[in-house]
Amino acid sequence: MSRLRVTELTWPGLAIAAMAWAALLLMRDQPVAPLWPALAFLPALIWPRQTLLWLLIGVLGMWMAWTYEQAWAQRVMGPAQDLLVPGHIVGQPEQRDGNAYFAFAPEAEAPGLLRVAWYRDAPQVQAGDCWILTLRVRAPHGNANPGGLDYEAWLFREAYAGKASVREGKLCGRRAPDWRQRWVSELDALQHPRASATLRALMLGDRRDISDADWEILRRTGTSHLFAISGLHLGLIAALGWALGLALWKLVGVHVWPRGREWGALGAVMLALLYAWVSGFGLPVQRALIMCVFAALAMLGGRQRQALHVLALAFVVVVAINPLSVLMPGLWLSFTAAGGIIAYLHYRADQSWLRQLFGIQVLLAFLLLPLSAWFFGGVSLLGASVNLLLVPLFSVLLPLLLLSSVTQLVSGWDRPLDWALQLLDLMWAALETAASWPAAYASLAQPALWSVVLATLGVMLWTRPRRGGQVLGVALVLPLVALQPARPAPGDVRIWVWDVGQGQSVLVQTAEHDLVYDAGPAWGRFNAAQRLVLPALQALDVDQLDALMISHPDSDHAGGADALIEVLRPRRVWSASHTRCQAGQTWQWDEVVFTILHPPSGPTSDNNRSCVLLLRTAGGRQILLPGDIEAAAEHVILDAYPDLRADVVLMPHHGSRSSSTERFVQQLAPQLALASAGWQNRWGFPADVVRQRYRNSGAEIFVSGDAGALRIEVGEAVEVATWRALRPRLWRDFSAQNAP
Repeated sequence: MSRLRVTELTWPGLAIAAMAWAALLLMRDQPVAPLWPALAFLPALIWPRQTLLWLLIGVLGMWMAWTYEQAWAQRVMGPAQDLLVPGHIVGQPEQRDGNAYFAFAPEAEAPGLLRVAWYRDAPQVQAGDCWILTLRVRAPHGNANPGGLDYEAWLFREAYAGKASVREGKLCGRRAPDWRQRWVSELDALQHPRASATLRALMLGDRRDISDADWEILRRTGTSHLFAISGLHLGLIAALGWALGLALWKLVGVHVWPRGREWGALGAVMLALLYAWVSGFGLPVQRALIMCVFAALAMLGGRQRQALHVLALAFVVVVAINPLSVLMPGLWLSFTAAGGIIAYLHYRADQSWLRQLFGIQVLLAFLLLPLSAWFFGGVSLLGASVNLLLVPLFSVLLPLLLLSSVTQLVSGWDRPLDWALQLLDLMWAALETAASWPAAYASLAQPALWSVVLATLGVMLWTRPRRGGQVLGVALVLPLVALQPARPAPGDVRIWVWDVGQGQSVLVQTAEHDLVYDAGPAWGRFNAAQRLVLPALQALDVDQLDALMISHPDSDHAGGADALIEVLRPRRVWSASHTRCQAGQTWQWDEVVFTILHPPSGPTSDNNRSCVLLLRTAGGRQILLPGDIEAAAEHVILDAYPDLRADVVLMPHHGSRSSSTERFVQQLAPQLALASAGWQNRWGFPADVVRQRYRNSGAEIFVSGDAGALRIEVGEAVEVATWRALRPRLWRDFSAQNAP
């Protein structure tokens, strides 16, 4: 047992091992048996001085593998099913536009925690309510595209077993509103909607009412971390608690206890605990609280010089408590920022506080660059300067908000809170002005993991206090910012059929040109162009379009057109309100010929007036994009072009039985038949009879809603890849991809 001792490598080594286990266990499509990580015990035979480290690495790996296996096994699988499920609402529900969204915990073990949507005239629901719901229960499935939010990863890390929509429901018990709900109601009544939404996010961890537009402002200014409870907020509150504890020690404890730092540490932990309790103990709050507790213990034990080891230990504890937390960007951003700050203060302890503040913001701007590129696809160019001003302001504003909010809740006196909210409104106005600067944000193509790792090492070398290694550091960062996705060779074509749900959007790429065919659906607050298409294009480094073609005005094809036009500024637009498609129009890009086959001249309205686009590569291969044409238009096109063939065809009208007639399918004789259709959509697209027609013609069928985004390379050969297969992850739903 003498060999089982903590060494200098134990906690940093275990933290690195946790990162490695996360990558090895999650970047695959099946869970790893929990016993396999026990192989990590073997190196202890070779390096006996590190026996404890290798034992802990093995135990941690086994624990993480078991946790991931359990989360994977509890998921709902197979087709949708209707179930009568009694249970209760967990957490604060979200209600907007007549709909309600909430977490629902069934009384029985199966089917597990569900993410429930109650559409159309949903009743008022609140945390703790008991309901008996008739639910359409589905697998935890989401859109799968490059870039943007990975909804399936979010469902997985939040431990949802599946999704569900309400058919009907009966209330079986209502819990009286608690103080949090009453506080939310009082905040909603304030005359500062934007500021009160921010206050709820900072005080209660409730970010539901911060709009997408406001999140975009925060993203462009690099200040998202200020408006979501994180280590910064717990740190500020803990610092206030430390000061209060020291003040109390000087008043009453100096004669009974010789040292004041114990009082300061106790005050810091107690006030941080209070803030965490008020905010609801969400996962980000738990992570930040653990960091604060370990920091206080380090200060208490006089181990500030080993602060990085204490930070590594805190990271291990956070991951051990909840292995799914490794899927949260905030985990990596928080610990990376904390590590950078600790290192900077250690090497720059002789600087004034103002120089330290400036230096830390510059350091963090560079240190977080690789992670920002990986998680968000870009970096704010204003982040360092804006945070230089706002962080000191927040150090005053956050305690003021906390005290004035408690005062308002306890006594009803809201004047101090009103003043604080006015300051928040002014802050938002300043951020909005800064975000409007065109160069505020730099988008980056989606990087490879290896380039992120190299760039992180490069930034560490470049920012190290001792001279030497800066040139190598810059060289290691270059692949992250300089490497661009490969484009097709001249004469070839790459097609991306995005997974936009029940709708359609397609990217056509040649060697130097980009055309988007249809813009995806939009309804209510959901806009596929904003949520899915634009992030995917950004991930491919497409920042301007050469052309946008809207096949016809239906909202599932044209809903996102305005968003694409505003952001990507296409040089040419075909749509009902711009240049109209007309049969016979043709042009050539990079040895690829584009021809509009339909419609003939006249107004564009119904499905049979859809723009039909034919692409012909230099090698003679053809791709047909027919919009929503139905049988009548198919016959018109085949009569006009009796020799028409296509190697790749996008199924007309998403694979509806009203399209893809026998004559159409047989004459085209495609190798690939692609369907842009939503997963388990209510229309059953693509129809079984349509699938069979294409199979009979020898075509291979791919559906975007099942397989994720589809990438088709058309050159000398025709090659297809699905996003789910290209990026296998443990949380991905592969059941639909394997369906007939």
